[in-house]
Amino acid sequence: MLYDKLKAGTVKKHSEQLNKWVAGFLDADGSISLHIKKHSNGRYGVCLQLSISQINTDILVLLQQHFKVGDVGKDSWHISGKQSHKFIGLLRKHLLIKATHLDNLLWVVEELKGVSIQDVEDIREYSKCSRLNSRWDHKPKHIPYAWMAGYLDGDGHYRVRLNRVRRYSNGSTAITNELKLFVGSAKWDSFILDKLKEDHGGTTRLRKDGCYFWQLSLGKNSRSKALSLLRKLRKYSCLPYKREAIDKMITFHTTCRD
Repeated sequence: MLYDKLKAGTVKKHSEQLNKWVAGFLDADGSISLHIKKHSNGRYGVCLQLSISQINTDILVLLQQHFKVGDVGKDSWHISGKQSHKFIGLLRKHLLIKATHLDNLLWVVEELKGVSIQDVEDIREYSKCSRLNSRWDHKPKHIPYAWMAGYLDGDGHYRVRLNRVRRYSNGSTAITNELKLFVGSAKWDSFILDKLKEDHGGTTRLRKDGCYFWQLSLGKNSRSKALSLLRKLRKYSCLPYKREAIDKMITFHTTCRD
């Protein structure tokens, strides 16, 4: 499994599966931005900055040790300057959500290389508009499972409710099990959830607060399909508590026959 190899330090230096997972994780919980630094003369310089946030930083430490770039702080991994260019070179072809945004910012950095800037408000506004208008750079035939596992590790939720007592309006009760996968995104990133629905089924909806959701049932009525998907995601998932939820679902389908 990818996480076990990463923890043991046995992942190959240029593992494309790990790069795909990190790309999915960055597309979910990461930020690609411009770091604007003020010089002593009152002017500014611009460079690329990447960051990935996680409350539990264990996975970030493992990634930092593997790639040997950036620094891990209280709840995030920051990479900037030349290191960010080196690192993003490994991930660029695997990014699905933020690829065009990255290209836009790389263009700005290249255009302003060696230039001392007086006013940075236009640059900040450009970066903001770039992110809000990011779309497919190339639409894949199928989303890779390693990328999907990384994206779900970041923004996904595996709901496992077993032996739940459900009460009906007529006073009767029943023991039910609920196994579902949920993913939420901002409306401007909804294209990725539409593609997940296209690949795997399920339903999508837009909430009143503007959040877009994809939901997929992984219960007993979809046992064969659920097991196939869960085993592939389990192979690449790198967050322990997400892997535990996946394991509970797999155990349910392989041991329960209700």
